[in-house]
Amino acid sequence: LPGSNDPAAIQSQIDAMQVELTKTVEAIQRDQTTLATSQTRYTELDGRLVPLAQTAERRAELAKLIAAGASDAPYLGLMKSLAEDFKFNADGSVPAGGAVTPEKLLEIVGGFFNKQTRLTHAEAMFNQELFEQELKTADNVSDFIDDPRLLKYIRVAFNLDKATVVKSTIEQILTSDLSDPDSYANRFGDTNPEYLELAKAFNFNTDGTVAAGQAQDELQTSSTRSNYMSRWDDKQEADLEKAIKFYKLDLTAVKTLDDFMSKEAEDSLVFALEAVGLDPATVSKLTIKNALKSDLSDPNSYIYKLNDERFVSLAKFFNFDTKGGVTRQVLLQSNATITNVAKDYILRQSRFMEGDELKAARAKAQTEAKYYTDAMQRIGSRDELLADRKTLDILLISKGIDPSTVTNDFLKEAFNSDPADPNSFVNTQTDKRFAQIVGTFNFDSKGEIDRSSAGEAQNGGEVVATQDLYVRQMLETQQGEENPGVRLALYFERMSDSITDPYVIL
Repeated sequence: LPGSNDPAAIQSQIDAMQVELTKTVEAIQRDQTTLATSQTRYTELDGRLVPLAQTAERRAELAKLIAAGASDAPYLGLMKSLAEDFKFNADGSVPAGGAVTPEKLLEIVGGFFNKQTRLTHAEAMFNQELFEQELKTADNVSDFIDDPRLLKYIRVAFNLDKATVVKSTIEQILTSDLSDPDSYANRFGDTNPEYLELAKAFNFNTDGTVAAGQAQDELQTSSTRSNYMSRWDDKQEADLEKAIKFYKLDLTAVKTLDDFMSKEAEDSLVFALEAVGLDPATVSKLTIKNALKSDLSDPNSYIYKLNDERFVSLAKFFNFDTKGGVTRQVLLQSNATITNVAKDYILRQSRFMEGDELKAARAKAQTEAKYYTDAMQRIGSRDELLADRKTLDILLISKGIDPSTVTNDFLKEAFNSDPADPNSFVNTQTDKRFAQIVGTFNFDSKGEIDRSSAGEAQNGGEVVATQDLYVRQMLETQQGEENPGVRLALYFERMSDSITDPYVIL
């Protein structure tokens, strides 16, 4: 120590410093050993790693690989989940206990239904089965109200599927003591009878407990099942009816394509898109607008370049012209022809009848005539027409032809004939009524509605029908010049179809 002459004290300090020096030397030796080992590893890695000058290029390549992997991640996650759901053996065989447990199967089916936008009959049946399975083991009200699907089932079955009825409301109803006038169900049951209906349908104690499997008896289960199966789609039907109502109201105000594409008609646009399977969120308004302005009679128009039949179906629903205005609707037949077919059908089905028989026959014929009129509004192709035998039978009867004598094959060949070709199948038939029938329809060569006739007074078929009538009139006149009896016979043949009672003759 400075200023100290004590050898013992000095020696003690020297010994302590020597110990520290020894530790330092040992630490240096260990570091040298580690460094030597690390250097060997560093040298090995340096031989494998990309040279420093190439790191930027390599980093870019790795970024591409990472990006590609990121897009695969959701798919790989689904595959992992799928593998966990099923328990196949390594060789692909099914284990003794089955590939999937009953619990997991219910979860998979429920997951599938959760992805659907609308409740289907299949899902309703699944919900019913799930509810009745739960009844076998349930011992507490929480077994039902804590399961979202079962809670929804109860709300629907008892007409409580309203925003104002929450989970706690259902719980209070189910745990109400109906012998206690102050219980929740009794207090609010006068103004909400469905509360009492629900409370009576279950047997829970006021603390929510019940003996396992005794939540309902057979009669209660049967009544609940009946309620649910009659109500499961009520809300959907009400919503659909409301949507249709507003859609019809909106369309009355649509005078141009711009009106239809406006903010005010947005709900109706969405309605129409969904009707043909188009997702409003993925389709631009510009695409929709250009599609609806397309000329459907032009194979080179914009709509056909989209290569999507959904847009074609959408355009067929509307009557917009290429400038966005509203044009006359093009149907399979003209409105006049449709009206005449309906009128002639009613007359043929009720002629020569009297009293109650006439009244009943006419009422039935009017219903079927309306079916024909509606069919002419919805059918958009020759194939659709040929597939609707009821419509064809009404048409045949209106012309005085017995449908039982006409086969589907004959009708197919007749309607595939060219009414403008005098040598076509339909024009070479002895019975000219078939040519008249085919001539009233407005088909192009592909069997679609010929929209090139839009805005014209007649379609192609009607032109041919008019020509045919003109030729027949000329024939009657020419024959009449030679023999008045032949003229009268031809006239009677032409007019006989319109005879419905003796007064027509008079």
